[in-house]
Amino acid sequence: LPYRGLFSFEQANTYYTQPTQESKIQFNKLLKESEDLKLHNGDLSLVKKLTTEEEQAQHDYEVQTLTISKMRCIHFRNYEIDTWYKSPYPQEYSSKYVLNLCEYCLKYFSSSFTLKRHELKCQYLKHPPGNEIYRDGKVAIFEIDGRKNVVYCQNLCLFAKLFLNSKTLYYDVEPFMFYVLCELDSENNYHFVGYFSKEKLNGTNYNLSCIMTLPIYQRKGYGNFLIDFSYLLSKREYRLGTPEKPLSDLGLLSYRNYWKISIAKALLKFVETYDMELNSISIDDLANFTGMIHNDVIVGLEQLNALVMRRNNNRKFEYGIIINIPHIKELISRWDQKGYVQLNPIKLIWKSVILGPSGGINTTSTMVITTEKHSQDDSTTDHNNKYDEKGNQLMSNISLIINFLRDDLEDDRDLEDQIMERVK
Repeated sequence: LPYRGLFSFEQANTYYTQPTQESKIQFNKLLKESEDLKLHNGDLSLVKKLTTEEEQAQHDYEVQTLTISKMRCIHFRNYEIDTWYKSPYPQEYSSKYVLNLCEYCLKYFSSSFTLKRHELKCQYLKHPPGNEIYRDGKVAIFEIDGRKNVVYCQNLCLFAKLFLNSKTLYYDVEPFMFYVLCELDSENNYHFVGYFSKEKLNGTNYNLSCIMTLPIYQRKGYGNFLIDFSYLLSKREYRLGTPEKPLSDLGLLSYRNYWKISIAKALLKFVETYDMELNSISIDDLANFTGMIHNDVIVGLEQLNALVMRRNNNRKFEYGIIINIPHIKELISRWDQKGYVQLNPIKLIWKSVILGPSGGINTTSTMVITTEKHSQDDSTTDHNNKYDEKGNQLMSNISLIINFLRDDLEDDRDLEDQIMERVK
């Protein structure tokens, strides 16, 4: 029976449903009408006319890169944003001058009409996917796992390529975590501002792989805010971090400025805390206090002209740190006068993600809890737990992860508090 018996032979017969000549004529008529409406809804009137030089530059780019992309701007929320670079969107979308994007799920559409229809039923209308791990006033950050939200993260990467020339990752998003920065309006609606991505597992202490802030939100300090947030996550992981190298030109400028400001604030914090009686401070102390690797700390000190070198009596080089308090205070004052959004570490609600079926630990159930001891008498009365010959409880549940986190840290205080006590 056809269709596994769902229909009879008479019901499954498609002979009488074949298109006739009248059906073909009607289809072609409606197709032509839809093409006219598609052209009308394509927002061509929003695109400014290219100059002769711009048309020639676009033609040269298409010839050199073998790409045929006519996209010149995007329709995002109530803004029309000129694109900086080409992004590998499907040809049916990149052949348009204007690309319409949903500000909630970042899905792309060829016309504003289909975009409006989509926004009525977008599943991320309230907020982005993932977990909200930070909120302070009108600023919020969501942590999104590339493995759990593949489509959203792929759309995010395609979107970011429009403004990042060095962006090469589009579809392989599962090995990355994405941190999306949103701005809340008066009605508590989340609006996309920017993001940065971070590789889940890497042996090079990279705490940031890619960062992007929308042009409509630039010059407001959001880029510096995202950089600061990436270092805050590194400090909460009790490790030092650095951005993935090599940096782009704009990225290098942003990071050099951030390193300079962060080192200046750290030095001023030490001096004000100990009333100018700071006699010993090392690059290692600054690295742990700021979450930067030592090389980045040195760059920050060089930007402040605070790193000096001299020869000792043995004709060997010695290095020192000079703290110019008036210069540092003036630098920080000029930065604060810009009124940029500031990061408040207290508002962070986050713990490091533990990966893998065994909690990120390559082990078996023979691991023991080292913080608790049980006698042989206890093992005879406790039938729910198992113990080895020394009386240590064997790991068989979530206590494996909890014990790992406790035993791995001798001091579970924040790195900043530990360093302030050490310097004292």
